[in-house]
Amino acid sequence: IPMRDLLEKWPDEGDLPLSRALRAHGIEPIDLGPPMARLVRERGEACCFAPDGHLSVEGNERVAGWLAERIAARPGPEPAERN
Repeated sequence: IPMRDLLEKWPDEGDLPLSRALRAHGIEPIDLGPPMARLVRERGEACCFAPDGHLSVEGNERVAGWLAERIAARPGPEPAERN
């Protein structure tokens, strides 16, 4: 989950160094940086972050929604064959 200092430096899909490193090892991360960066650009940091830098209530709600959407869109494991 990118924090506000990372959003400014790496706002686009696949920009975060951790995302790049995971992809280089064949692991597809759930990258929440781009949707959060867009929302912060549109509405300002206060929509996602509390003054102390932690996620705000709305920020936590957004992260939960984005995670649920992305998890639901991923294919599940193949069913095991029964003998």
